[in-house]
Amino acid sequence: LGGNYYFTSDEVELHGKEINLVDAKHTKENKLPSLGDIKDGLLKMILFTNLEVLKKESKTNNFKILLNKEFLI
Repeated sequence: LGGNYYFTSDEVELHGKEINLVDAKHTKENKLPSLGDIKDGLLKMILFTNLEVLKKESKTNNFKILLNKEFLI
């Protein structure tokens, strides 16, 4: 499966020298996001947790990977 794949996080939070990559799932009417959204979030969590280095402006930073579920009102 050659080619380029672009996986993006929904949010990036900067906390000093630490960077949080956040994949957010939203739902308005249900208690849980759809099964497809859950699978997408888990795939990104697996891929992002295998990152060895995360750089910002050529500097290596500590980072966390977070999955966030938000309720929309």
